[in-house]
Amino acid sequence: LAWHYTQYDKDLRLADKQLYAEAQKAASLKGIGLWSDPSPVAPWDFRCNKPAPSVAVEECEIRFAGFRYKIDPVVCGICRNALKSASTLPSLMELVRLATRPGSGDAN
Repeated sequence: LAWHYTQYDKDLRLADKQLYAEAQKAASLKGIGLWSDPSPVAPWDFRCNKPAPSVAVEECEIRFAGFRYKIDPVVCGICRNALKSASTLPSLMELVRLATRPGSGDAN
């Protein structure tokens, strides 16, 4: 799924704006569509030829609760799969607590 580019949604009904925003958030959290790429490039950045932020080969980055974390690739795969099921959220939070170190600490 793709980005919901709010600059161009002025003609949409409120319900459609909310639907697009929720679809983008869900796709991002589940890591599907363009969000499966560790460094997705926004269309407006692609058109301006801006490079995507790099992610080290030996590390993975996951976004959780508004923060970005650098994670071991094996743990990263586990976390990404766990995000797809709400029933694993408590164990995911414990895994994140034990296996991560905050990246830049920037909120999304």
